[in-house]
Amino acid sequence: MANTISFVFPTSKHNLCIFHIDLNLKKNVKPKLGLQKFSEFRAEFFSCRNSLVYEIFESKWKILIEKYPEISKYLKRMLEPTKES
Repeated sequence: MANTISFVFPTSKHNLCIFHIDLNLKKNVKPKLGLQKFSEFRAEFFSCRNSLVYEIFESKWKILIEKYPEISKYLKRMLEPTKES
């Protein structure tokens, strides 16, 4: 879908909705963190995602990256490019 969107609408950017982001986190992050740590991460992720102030969001995002080094590459690759959307 992303390729088609960029072809049809070359100046637009494809973003996933939070439902699909959450599905991807469960699929790709949960196995790396384990159930308990994933539950903690997910709560912190949604707290970050729901931040209404840009500076608070950035602070929480940085904490996520530092606190979970085992998934930091995934977060940076998959979510950071569109984290402010």
